[in-house]
Amino acid sequence: MIIFIDESGDLGQNISRGSSKIFVIAMIIFKKNSDIEHASFKIGELRKSLGKSKYYEFKFNKMRKSERIKFLRNIKSENFEIKTLIVSKDKDFISNVKGFDYGSLLGMLLIRNKNSIKNAQIRLDKIGGKEYKKLINVYLRKILNDGTSKNIIKEFKFVDSKNNNLIQLADIIAGSINRYYQDSKGDSNIYKEIIEEKIKDEWFVK
Repeated sequence: MIIFIDESGDLGQNISRGSSKIFVIAMIIFKKNSDIEHASFKIGELRKSLGKSKYYEFKFNKMRKSERIKFLRNIKSENFEIKTLIVSKDKDFISNVKGFDYGSLLGMLLIRNKNSIKNAQIRLDKIGGKEYKKLINVYLRKILNDGTSKNIIKEFKFVDSKNNNLIQLADIIAGSINRYYQDSKGDSNIYKEIIEEKIKDEWFVK
């Protein structure tokens, strides 16, 4: 089992100064290496069909509406499932935000799914400095693994999204789910509907 994880939005409190209203973590879960290879191949072929350079990185916030739709329709038949955590920054969130950080939210999402995740290889976008990565790695292993066959994490790596089609997939899915909960956006209902059948758990954290 290999899980690719990315987020959309931020955990900032000051929405009036640019912080996002919604924060999403999306886990894209593959159970076979062959499924990963096929999905990555399809994304690479889509990049060619769109006339993009082989170095082009698919990112939700940098794509046109038509490109997002084509990407999601192209990938929805692949063998993976989605589990996601969603934070809507209402008044309760703002008053309790000091209790949230990326590592703890990701840990909560993985623990929530501990009965279906076992000895997984976790892939996260390569963000933050060396010390940040070390803290996240140590923290997650500590709370998720008990030293038995029930371990949730087998391997934990940060990878460069520029070179990884499946992290790019996680970015677009996280962005699609985030957009769905932004009623002010004219395209809010479009993207999530395409991948709806892939979403096996949608967890709202307050």
